Amino acid sequence: MATNSEERAEKLVFKARNLINEYLDRCDEKNTPYLCKLMSQKDASRKGVEEFVLTLMFNNNMTIGEALSEQERILDPNYIND
Repeated sequence: MATNSEERAEKLVFKARNLINEYLDRCDEKNTPYLCKLMSQKDASRKGVEEFVLTLMFNNNMTIGEALSEQERILDPNYIND
């Protein structure tokens, strides 16, 4: 049986996933062309992006928008990593 804190955590993750998917459903190719291209593919890309965003939200205290921008930066071949 789940404890009260586990139930709250599950609800929080569920709400976060819903919000992430709302963002992904409204993908703007002008601002995030590489992320939108990834989302248009018919594989497990969406789930991977969702997990990436959740990780950054909970581990790095980022907003959904910040995490999606970070994902775009990673996908952009024109961006030079130091």
